[in-house]
Amino acid sequence: MFDWETWRRVLGRVMSGRAGPIGAPLSFANLCTFSLWSAINKAALAADPWIFPAFESHEAKDPVFIVGNARSGTTLAHRLLCADEERFFHFDTWEILMPSLCQRRLIHMAGQLDHTLLQDRLERLVDWLDARAFGSVQSMHPIGFTQPEEDELLFVNCFATPVLFILFPYADPLEELTFFDGRPENERMKMMAWYRDVVRRRSFEAGSGRQLCSKNPSFVSKLRSLKAEFPRARFIYLVRDPRESLPSLLKALRKVWTGLHVAEPLRREAEAAIAEGCIRDYLYAEEVLSSWDPATWSSIRFQDLTTDPEKEIRRVYDHFAWDVSPSLAETLADARQYAPGHESEHSYGLEEFGLDADALRSRLRAVYERYELE
Repeated sequence: MFDWETWRRVLGRVMSGRAGPIGAPLSFANLCTFSLWSAINKAALAADPWIFPAFESHEAKDPVFIVGNARSGTTLAHRLLCADEERFFHFDTWEILMPSLCQRRLIHMAGQLDHTLLQDRLERLVDWLDARAFGSVQSMHPIGFTQPEEDELLFVNCFATPVLFILFPYADPLEELTFFDGRPENERMKMMAWYRDVVRRRSFEAGSGRQLCSKNPSFVSKLRSLKAEFPRARFIYLVRDPRESLPSLLKALRKVWTGLHVAEPLRREAEAAIAEGCIRDYLYAEEVLSSWDPATWSSIRFQDLTTDPEKEIRRVYDHFAWDVSPSLAETLADARQYAPGHESEHSYGLEEFGLDADALRSRLRAVYERYELE
């Protein structure tokens, strides 16, 4: 499964040079890298049934999906739930970059040889690469090769994810990717089946009885598709005042795009598209979740999670009638160190991105009222 049409349209925008004299070559290099890596991963995935035939008869339990707009606390909630190792498994960043069983088996074998023969020299090299690759973005989003990460990144292999906006800020060819449930049904079904197949591989590794804990802000636009593919899944919706979450996200993206030397007119268009997509996601989550059985989903307000994370996670567990495992209880006891409190980010300023607070409040009135965001 690969979205060749979007790939061709992005290639056309890259070759037009709109990203600027420096940004365009960087975009072209990124496109080539992503395309090559996708081809390698597709070949490795195709080899899995031949090398590990047992995984094809494995059935994965339906996942738990943590969703919500970016900068709404989804990462914190995910890291806390991932501590419940008795109940959940997750994808680390390196497991997303290498989605096949044969790739990961080779990495595990290399790790064993490194420990036995090289006194962990390769591990230290990976730590160095980790700091080099992600050090500049740690203040915006904690990330590392061996840290839990968003499995939305798996869809980079299909060239069908709004995450591509980060490296290719071309609103015209990518805007439709921000609303997955609006895509043609046959495309959605194929991509969801592909995603289930990759999740099944990771579940096969994790062992029976555990379920995926998945965290993806962009999965808001996949709510109905996810529910259709995983009927017994549970959803946790993180919600934050959009007057804070939107400028926080756009500020972070602007920093990335400045580093990629993206031309200002192109950056402005991308910022407007991202902002509109986020507003639509707030409305779409309200529309979809309000129609579902309340037993299948729960919400957490950002200000509550950052004030008392233990209380909020335990409340969610009570809602779903889950038992708190010893490993999770130990993590929750120290959870405040990860969330020292809610600090308002109004200082970023909506006006900087052409947004008006009153207009935003009016468009999202139902969201403000349901979650008491004032």
